[in-house]
Amino acid sequence: MTVRTEPVTWISPAVPEKELLALIGELVVCHVHLNHMLKMTIKSLLGITVDEALQQLSRKGPLQLRQQVEKAAVQEFGDGPVTERLSELLERCRDVTDRRNYFAKSVYVMHLSEPHVGKVALLDAVDRGNRPLPSVTAVRETIQSIDTLIADINHARLEGWLYEAINDAGRAVD
Repeated sequence: MTVRTEPVTWISPAVPEKELLALIGELVVCHVHLNHMLKMTIKSLLGITVDEALQQLSRKGPLQLRQQVEKAAVQEFGDGPVTERLSELLERCRDVTDRRNYFAKSVYVMHLSEPHVGKVALLDAVDRGNRPLPSVTAVRETIQSIDTLIADINHARLEGWLYEAINDAGRAVD
């Protein structure tokens, strides 16, 4: 039988304050839109219809979508400058997804044991320690980063450098 040598820390699920909670909800909605833009990028790269793209990609998460964009770009353009530019966009997508995951998928807890009674924090599953709550500013900045990224992807795909590359490859983009 193992004897516990550390004190038991009692925690309870907690919900962040209303302003932070509302921003996390907005962040999640914006991220869903980013995933949709990745689906439309795959559509443009593969020359398939919106319906085909949505059907084929309906259960794909952000990682799978980024991988599919990369695969379609290499298939269409090889390892050249277009694929490199797409890779840069995909790296930005990965970064905002990581931030979204931190804000939206962390376990928010309230401590019920001393010395932190009543403190709301994020539970770190690895070292069972606490991480501070995200700031409203950090969540707002992530939302802005996603909005900017969506605009950059859409511009590239619908009238910018990706649009030109697809047209140069002999396919019309719609």
